[in-house]
Amino acid sequence: MPFPFTHVCDLLQRLDGNRRRKTPHPQEQLVGEWFAQHKDLLGQPDFDLAALLSALLPEKRTDRVYNIREKKLQGMVAKAQFIGKTRMLELGRWENPGSDVDLADCVESLLNATVCNRYRFLTALCCQATTTDLDSRIPPRPQRLSLLR
Repeated sequence: MPFPFTHVCDLLQRLDGNRRRKTPHPQEQLVGEWFAQHKDLLGQPDFDLAALLSALLPEKRTDRVYNIREKKLQGMVAKAQFIGKTRMLELGRWENPGSDVDLADCVESLLNATVCNRYRFLTALCCQATTTDLDSRIPPRPQRLSLLR
């Protein structure tokens, strides 16, 4: 049985929420609880462990590391979404000390405030995707993206 990607997103959301707490729980405890919660799916004979590990630890896949840092990614998002100066300030909030937001929070806020059917489509697609689906759709070698120019 394929492993739903939403389960991976749940784990990442829990870890991020825990990081923001004043008194965080040990991360090992949260990860252990998550694995215990999904042990039935993880123990299936047709379970693709490599796809799950690829989703959880993308930096370990040397063929899929693009070395794109936050500042460059911010520019790529701005270019892809045709962001003007005012919205660019909103997107750059993550750089302000004490703002308690990261680039992903700023992008999410920006996209939620913008009518963007493509974003809704991709969100719906990801909700139905499995880790195996996503792993098979990513090209094995990084290809030059037009946004990197």
